[in-house]
Amino acid sequence: MGLAGQVVEENSGDRAIDLTNARVELRRADVAVGVSSFDMAVGITNAGGAFGIVGLAAGRYAITLTPDPSRVPVWMTSATVDGTAGSAMAVEISESTQGPIRITVSPNPTQIQGVVTYTDGRPAAEYTLVAFPNEPGLRILPSPRILTAAPALDGTFTMRGLPTGEYLVGAVGTGDAREIDREMLDDVSGTAQRVSIRPGETIRVSLSIPRVR
Repeated sequence: MGLAGQVVEENSGDRAIDLTNARVELRRADVAVGVSSFDMAVGITNAGGAFGIVGLAAGRYAITLTPDPSRVPVWMTSATVDGTAGSAMAVEISESTQGPIRITVSPNPTQIQGVVTYTDGRPAAEYTLVAFPNEPGLRILPSPRILTAAPALDGTFTMRGLPTGEYLVGAVGTGDAREIDREMLDDVSGTAQRVSIRPGETIRVSLSIPRVR
């Protein structure tokens, strides 16, 4: 099936903004790990923020928006289909869905600021911090919903630009973010801290991990 869509700026009175050549991507969030061309659909916006998506099957989809890097950066805050309230995390599409897909964006990024220490209070600077969706089906790599950060020597860290939604923030025992995979995210989910992120919000977290002897 095919659906039309529109990108608008938050709190702009529904005014469409110039997002020419922004990439809108829908990935199935209810299929096994490993995305095929049948599980993903892409649309490109025009100057008014309008776009079209074709080749969709019924299912649950994660939506991402990547602006043209030559333009002012914006971040997703919400997405709806057929006027049904949703978040920036995922939307449901059925055979009866008529559209449009509506994506709201903001020029103000969300932030997670925090510190990671050992239980004795000393910085755990050799770990990598990762924020990822609480919903397992949305842990699709690579994704703007999965961010990593290397802490400073004092254990402090900052992550910017996550779409709004429910996330887990945890520490993984690798100094190379490229080594993080879906299995590692699932393993750390049991000890990670859950956070809820709203548009433009700054969240502060404190992680404490035991030393491995």
